[in-house]
Amino acid sequence: MRTFTLGLLLTMLTVTALAQNGDEKKSTFRVLDIPAREHGYANFQTQVIATQKQYDDFIKASAGQFGWNKREVFLAGLKKGKIDFSKEVLVLLRNTEGSGSNKVTFQAPEVKGNTLICKVKREVAQIGTADIADYCFAVAVDRSKIREVRYAVDGKKEVTLTIGK
Repeated sequence: MRTFTLGLLLTMLTVTALAQNGDEKKSTFRVLDIPAREHGYANFQTQVIATQKQYDDFIKASAGQFGWNKREVFLAGLKKGKIDFSKEVLVLLRNTEGSGSNKVTFQAPEVKGNTLICKVKREVAQIGTADIADYCFAVAVDRSKIREVRYAVDGKKEVTLTIGK
């Protein structure tokens, strides 16, 4: 009976530890639900928005920009994310493809120490179209746990963004 009880206790502790580790990773960052592809993304670069004022300025500036076709959906996704700038920063990760027929997929981010690793996978079409496609992925990042975000497209053009406290 003691062996069974001890085994059950160890199993429960292991499951709890795994759940906590999963919760810790989840609480470290959140991927926001914005359209992956949008013409308006050509108006800005990969960046960290660290304050409510920077966010408000970014939103205000987008109102006068040309090319948006789903601006309201993009803004709704950011708003739905309920970013708490006292604890989080907003990271906007941009990518421009020379052909709209290329398939672009945002991979699940990974936490390594105090670094968030974000990757985009590309599948280049055999026959391309003549249109340019702009992509963006938005991530809310816990500023107390993550010091930098590394972003790469197919392992190339790696960008490192610093997260301030």
